[in-house]
Amino acid sequence: MIHEHQSPVAGIPWDRDKVLAYYRRTQLWSDADIDSNVLSQAPASSTNFSQYDPTSIMQYHIDASLTTNGYSVGWNSVLSAIDRQSIARFYPYPPGSTGTIFTGDDCDTVAFDLVNGVQGQSDVRFVLRLGSNVTWWKSIGIPTQGGGYVDIEAHDAVSGETTVAFSNIDASRPIRFAKAKFLGVHTPLPFTWDMLSAVSDGSRLILDWNRDTCR
Repeated sequence: MIHEHQSPVAGIPWDRDKVLAYYRRTQLWSDADIDSNVLSQAPASSTNFSQYDPTSIMQYHIDASLTTNGYSVGWNSVLSAIDRQSIARFYPYPPGSTGTIFTGDDCDTVAFDLVNGVQGQSDVRFVLRLGSNVTWWKSIGIPTQGGGYVDIEAHDAVSGETTVAFSNIDASRPIRFAKAKFLGVHTPLPFTWDMLSAVSDGSRLILDWNRDTCR
């Protein structure tokens, strides 16, 4: 992973003299070090690069005083959506995984099946299905960028499913669960499932809610 500010398409309007003075003072770097780590651009012919991404974790902080037009970038501390897409492409997860999760409510059991590389390259498919003995309303919420959720509902043996753009998924937050309980009231469960970091673009996640009672 190269520095994002050295991407062939970054086009940052550096003020070279000020950049050299800044890094000599703050890092005690030689001019060669500064060229190597900051000012030089990677050749397009030997780099797998995306569009320029100033939110990348590989992007240095840029003070406005170091550019000719006041361009600046803050301190990035988390992986951006493009970071995650790129890493998943070059270091993919295994083909998939299966298992069972337990919400801790009324002996719930939910089987999961995650398969990678089966959807459109920029999408993730989520499917919620009900087992043969499960009919009451169930729901999962997929966290999205900006603090929202995409809710998927299933009831009366009817499955719910939707496709979410991979770039819109907020993998820093968990999937939430809800179900109809006493008198059919739709109730959020305290249980959440923090697994979205295992999802890559092109994945499909199927959840089979197979049990929702202890009887």
